[in-house]
Amino acid sequence: ENEQLQASLELANSTRAEAEGEAALRRQLASRAEARAAAMDRQLQDATKRLAELEQAARRTAAAAATVETEVEPGLRAALLGGHQELPRDPGSVIARAESHLRGLWQDLGANQAIQHQRLESISESVIRFCAREIEQAEREKREMTTSHEKLRALASTYRFADVSAVPDGPLHASFRALETLAKQSLAARRDKLRIDLAELFSLPLGDAQSVTSSQLAQVAGESAEALPGKVDAEHVLQPRDLDVLGFGTADEASTCRWLQQPTEEGFFALEERQQQVLELLSSVSQALHQV
Repeated sequence: ENEQLQASLELANSTRAEAEGEAALRRQLASRAEARAAAMDRQLQDATKRLAELEQAARRTAAAAATVETEVEPGLRAALLGGHQELPRDPGSVIARAESHLRGLWQDLGANQAIQHQRLESISESVIRFCAREIEQAEREKREMTTSHEKLRALASTYRFADVSAVPDGPLHASFRALETLAKQSLAARRDKLRIDLAELFSLPLGDAQSVTSSQLAQVAGESAEALPGKVDAEHVLQPRDLDVLGFGTADEASTCRWLQQPTEEGFFALEERQQQVLELLSSVSQALHQV
């Protein structure tokens, strides 16, 4: 009778652990669905903004191409370039030749100095507007790169990137690209370390965690929570982002895994915080095993 009672008790505990694991998984899936919806909304906003930028750039490019490549007669182009078709071309020299050519034509047509001056003012205004658009676009891109560069610098300082001293001080784009590469490498290293420790926590085969289904993983988490000393919630043992780290995301969920791909404060903080939690859980498991 004692053996039957013990077997019934073990079955009840196993069933309860499985039920808790399934409940935790359902809550996690709901949380992931909310995260996917939020990520999709952000992606839509980013795509809309990027589309507007691309359309504006396309209009500028098309207008410039129509003016330079289609409408300019070859002989006139050669005259404006001074016979130098090869790159680089000096805009100042082109403008000076254009002004000289126009003044000669206007003089032959009888245009007085006032009319010539008025027309040159109109041309100058067009040149100013074109240059202003290019300058504003370049300044906007530089501000964005500077902001991203400063964020990477802050990440490098906070999370102690390796080899950060090798990053060049300038120019901006070289420093930014070097920092971006270091940040991605550092993020990947933290992800891999957490993946190894999670695999150890859940007794998963290293390098083949996906041989276990997410439902089985939730059951293991429930049983692990039950076995740990004190009251440990199954959701503390298995968290939604653990599935991302272990590689359980699908192609449709790729947007929710951007925190593991793009170096951001959110991603680094989440990995470091979860790493500490997993180390504490592994320590608790080790202590529980030694007490058996």
